Amino acid sequence: MPRSTSLILAVSLFLFPSAGAGSPEDVIAEMEKIQDESATKTASLGLCLIPVDGEPSDAFGYHTNTGLIPASTMKAITTATANEILGGDFRFTTELQLAGALG
Repeated sequence: MPRSTSLILAVSLFLFPSAGAGSPEDVIAEMEKIQDESATKTASLGLCLIPVDGEPSDAFGYHTNTGLIPASTMKAITTATANEILGGDFRFTTELQLAGALG
């Protein structure tokens, strides 16, 4: 099973328990299987879920105390937020400055 399919399955089991066993233990077990796959052996995986009707103290996850670099989904959220706030035509200006002589 491809890694992305496995991850979607793990999260879906928690979010939609009627689709199958959705206990935190089942999700963690699925994440451990994903981590053991050859394609993800050296990857850093982590997951934190909070039930929609729960409190932050109800959170559980896999490697929750490991600092991870955000995935591309975070880049998409950041881009969408910037577009909403700054507008689609906004362009950052990059300046090249030099202190001293060139050459």
